[in-house]
Amino acid sequence: MVKKVMWAVIALFIGAALIFMGARECIVYVTKSTVSLNTAPFSDFSKVAAAEGEIACVLGSFATMTEEEKVMGVIPSSKRETVYYLVENLTRDEIVKIENGEQDASANGFVYVVAAATDEMKAALDANLDGWIEYDDGKTDEIPAAVHFEGKLWKQPKNDDYIKYRDDFAAECGLDKSYIAEYRAQDTKIKADCFAVLGIGVVCFLFGIIDSLLIVRKFRRRNEQY
Repeated sequence: MVKKVMWAVIALFIGAALIFMGARECIVYVTKSTVSLNTAPFSDFSKVAAAEGEIACVLGSFATMTEEEKVMGVIPSSKRETVYYLVENLTRDEIVKIENGEQDASANGFVYVVAAATDEMKAALDANLDGWIEYDDGKTDEIPAAVHFEGKLWKQPKNDDYIKYRDDFAAECGLDKSYIAEYRAQDTKIKADCFAVLGIGVVCFLFGIIDSLLIVRKFRRRNEQY
């Protein structure tokens, strides 16, 4: 009886979590809600959404974390290293104008975190960072090319080490942590498999409810017999 109750509770918990996670992504997928990395206001970086734009200025990377990759967001399949970068929201054209004195530094400028898991994105962001180092050292007059980004906005990790690394790096760049957007840009797109996650969640949740009702029914019958 105790084991059955435990499994019913686990099924309800997992089902509710998957429904919540899958529903958010499904809503974004259906509505095609997309946040522009360059024109969206600071407040838009506080919700789950598709994200697209250009990354023209990588300030640097501040953390590397090993994370589990999951099939349909549920089944662990492999591990991968995610590198966290701090970047500006300005476009390359805006930066060129600022560097040439044709435009004042954007009053609405801010920074956000990019979580890069694919080798292609890591290489592109590292190349942009190297280009800025050469430019700042006077080795070249060419501002580095921007990196095209497509992915999603997602919550940042909440562990203390991550937050400390991020905020300390921002301080080294002369930035207060209040200039860092709440959500990160992650280089994984929201795909149709979110519906599979939602479906699995519904099945688990229904299984938990049905199992719970059967347990309650058995418990009542046992009490009536006594």
